[in-house]
Amino acid sequence: MSSLKNAIPRRAHKERAQPHSRKKFGLLEKHKDYVVRAKAYHQKEETLRVPFRFLLPFLLV
Repeated sequence: MSSLKNAIPRRAHKERAQPHSRKKFGLLEKHKDYVVRAKAYHQKEETLRVPFRFLLPFLLV
């Protein structure tokens, strides 16, 4: 019975739009936009952290 239940395609949930009263604040950031921004931030953070780890022993001398 459960295999038939899982065979039915489910409706994809849509994200809410920006309310009209908040249009003055610009576009509403969707979850997928946040994920892209967060990954880019962490990637930049990591590229800055690696050289610092390399230079740390030289700075302590």
